[in-house]
Amino acid sequence: MGKWNPSTGLDVSMPLNLIRLLALAPAGGAVWLGIIRKLSWPFIGFLAMLSMIPSQEVTVLSSGRTLVWALGVGVIGVWSLQTLTKGKVVRIAGRPLVLIVSWICWCAISIFWARDEAAALSGLLALGQLLAFFVLIQVLVATDDALRNAVAVYFWASVFVAALTIAVSLSLGLRRAFLVDQQNPNALARALGVGLLMTPLMLRGVSRSRLRLSVVGGAAATAVAILLTGSRGSWVGLVASIATVWLLVRSGLMRFRTAILLGIALLFGLVALYSSGIVGDYTIRRIITLPSIEATSGWSGRTRIWSVGWEMVKHQPFAGVGLGNFPMRFDEYIEPAGQVGAVDTSRDPHNTFLSVQAETGIVGSVLFLLSWIAIFFRLVKVRGDPRGVLGLLLLVFILATGMSGTIIYMKSYWLSIGLAATIPEVIRRDAA
Repeated sequence: MGKWNPSTGLDVSMPLNLIRLLALAPAGGAVWLGIIRKLSWPFIGFLAMLSMIPSQEVTVLSSGRTLVWALGVGVIGVWSLQTLTKGKVVRIAGRPLVLIVSWICWCAISIFWARDEAAALSGLLALGQLLAFFVLIQVLVATDDALRNAVAVYFWASVFVAALTIAVSLSLGLRRAFLVDQQNPNALARALGVGLLMTPLMLRGVSRSRLRLSVVGGAAATAVAILLTGSRGSWVGLVASIATVWLLVRSGLMRFRTAILLGIALLFGLVALYSSGIVGDYTIRRIITLPSIEATSGWSGRTRIWSVGWEMVKHQPFAGVGLGNFPMRFDEYIEPAGQVGAVDTSRDPHNTFLSVQAETGIVGSVLFLLSWIAIFFRLVKVRGDPRGVLGLLLLVFILATGMSGTIIYMKSYWLSIGLAATIPEVIRRDAA
C-alpha cells in the first residue's frame, strides 16, 4: 500500500507500479526515434533523459536518485570519452556560460560564511550537476536537426505525461493533479509548461493536416493537465511569456485578432471542462482568486514569507547568509518582520530571486541576473526566427514562474535556459 496524502485523504500511491511503468514509455520512444534516425548514442541517451524530466519523481531509485540523474551521468561519461578520443571541437555559448559559472563559484565561496555548511555544500553539488546538464545541452543540441529532435521528444513526452496525469487525477479525484505523492504539482506544471510552449515550433515542423491536428490535440491535453495541477504560478507564467513575446515579435507569433479569438476559445473550453466535471470547484476558485496571492495560502502565505526574507536581505545585503541557508536562518527574522504566529518556521523562500539575493547577496544576484540578460539579448536579435521565438517563450516563462517558486534546482529550469542559450548559436551556424 502507498502513503496517505493528508491534502486529499487518498492513497495516491496505489497504482504506483503501473504509473512507473507507463512513465518509462516516452524514454522507450526516444530511444526508438534515435535508432531509426541513426543518431549518435550519447544523443540518444540525452533524448531519453529529456523524455523523463516531466515525470522524474516517478523514477526515483532506492538510493534517492532518479533515472534521469543516472542516465545523465552515463551520457556525460560517454560524451566525454568520445570527445577526448576523437578530438572533437566543443562549441558553447561563451558569455552566458562564463556568467553562470561565475555565479556558481560565488555560491561556493559563500560556504565559508554559511551557518549550515552541509546545506551549502549539498546545494553546491546539486548546482554543479545541473551545470553539467546545461553544458550537455550546449554541446549536443548544436544543430537544427538536434534542436528539432530534442523539442519533438520533450513535447511528446509532455503530452504523454499530461494524459497520464489527467487519468490519475480523475480516477482518484485529486484536488490538484500529480502522479505520485512525492511530486509537487507546481513542479509538474512547470515541466509541462515547457513542453506546451514548444507547440508553435512543432506546428511549423509538420505540413500534413493530420499531424498538425495531433500536435494541437497534444497541446490541448497538456494545457488541461497544467490547469488540473492548480499551479497559479505556471498559469501566470504561460500568459506572461506569450504576452511578452507577442509584444517583442508581433506578427511573428500571432495577430491581435487571433489572440482575442484564442482567449474566447479558452474561456469556452474552461466552461466545457467545468460542465463535464473534469475541472472542479477548487480549480475554479483558484482561477477566480488569481489576483490575490494570499487567497488560498494559509500558513504558507508567500507575502508573509517574503517579508521575513526581506528582513534577511536587509541584514546581509552584500554576501547573503550562504547557499541553501535560507530555511535554516528563516526563524531568526520572523520577529523583526512582525510575522510571529502568522507564518510557519523554516520556510522555503518561494521566490527564486529572493532566494538568490538572501543567500548569495548583491554579488550573487548581479551575476545571476547578468546571465539572464546575456541570454535574453542574444534571443532578441533572432526573434524573427521561430526558433528564437521558442527561446524567448521558454526564458520568459521560467523567469515568471521563478517569481512564485525556488526553481534553480529544477531540471526544467536548466533545460529552459540551456535551450534558450543554445538557440542563437544554432541559428548563427545555419546562417554561416
